[in-house]
Amino acid sequence: EIAITDTLFYQFTKGSKRKYQFELATNITPAAMIGLLEDSYTKNSTPVNLVGTTLVNFEVNADAASAVPNRFMLTFKNTGSPLPIGFTYIRAIRKNSAISVEWSVEDESSIQYYEIEKSVDGIFFKTIQTIKVIGGQVKNAYKWLDVTTMQTDNFYRIKSVANNGAIVYSQVIKISLAESISNIEIYPNPATDGNFGVRFVNQAKGIYKIRLLNSAGQVIKNNTINHPGGSMTTTLNKHKDTLSPGMYQVQVIIPNKPTASFNILINKK
Repeated sequence: EIAITDTLFYQFTKGSKRKYQFELATNITPAAMIGLLEDSYTKNSTPVNLVGTTLVNFEVNADAASAVPNRFMLTFKNTGSPLPIGFTYIRAIRKNSAISVEWSVEDESSIQYYEIEKSVDGIFFKTIQTIKVIGGQVKNAYKWLDVTTMQTDNFYRIKSVANNGAIVYSQVIKISLAESISNIEIYPNPATDGNFGVRFVNQAKGIYKIRLLNSAGQVIKNNTINHPGGSMTTTLNKHKDTLSPGMYQVQVIIPNKPTASFNILINKK
């Protein structure tokens, strides 16, 4: 069992001059503590999600100290407050040549601010906007318009920063302004921990109903989406609503059209 006094050391060897990304997948009951990835070269401390995945970007340069084997270690510190509650949804909607990034959180009492992060490859993200928190223990919704979009793929995620420094990331969403074929997609597939979404590509405006069925054909989740028309990406499942590994079926009930059905495999990391 991990304690506040414990430290996990990472061995980083054979690094060449380039950019890297750590993917830390942890499943440690956080209790009253947070994890911090300590970088001895940059002196940065990055909060780590102890019950999920944290992505950390770093670089090896001409300085030999940037490639030492013991550059990184994971430490644990005490905190008196819980991690922020997860996102209820995040979506991206095409608005002509711009993209509206929208999200909602149920309880913001422990959140200090949000950062909208963007990527052109879905791997390396950078902050493009910081958003003040409305606050309170009620569901609040946000939207921000990105006018500097790419004609190909645009990836977004929201980073919430808590008062105690803990960080929680939303699911990554992808939308392209170059899409011309009408389609509906479920992504990612396979999915991890029940977190997946739906992409509407050039779909008509209307109310779309989405059902999630288990292998026995039982409906275990219902969603209703008011699609404004065109292309949009939205999450289907909250991060806290984890699903058991196995095969599921997603049904999308389209206005005046046959129901679209997709099989999705849920994996565990």
